[in-house]
Amino acid sequence: MNAKTGGAVTLQEQKKFGGRPDECMIYELFLYHLIDNDNDLKEIYDSCKKGTLMCGLCKKRATELMEKLLIDLQEKRKTAAGKMKEYLK
Repeated sequence: MNAKTGGAVTLQEQKKFGGRPDECMIYELFLYHLIDNDNDLKEIYDSCKKGTLMCGLCKKRATELMEKLLIDLQEKRKTAAGKMKEYLK
């Protein structure tokens, strides 16, 4: 929850002036690793710029998506480990 974001210093400033998703590490995670849907990315970007989406909500969503990604990766590794013996014969 301490990740650098493009948000304003205070919640009031964020709502008034909006955020800067182009400078946000969380948005970069969404953009390059966690969200495939361009419409979802545009909605996040626009909501941030307008000040209607707060950084804490993005961080929470990123945490949930990262957890899902890692669990999926773990399952794929287990499956691949079982198949490695077949390939090494």
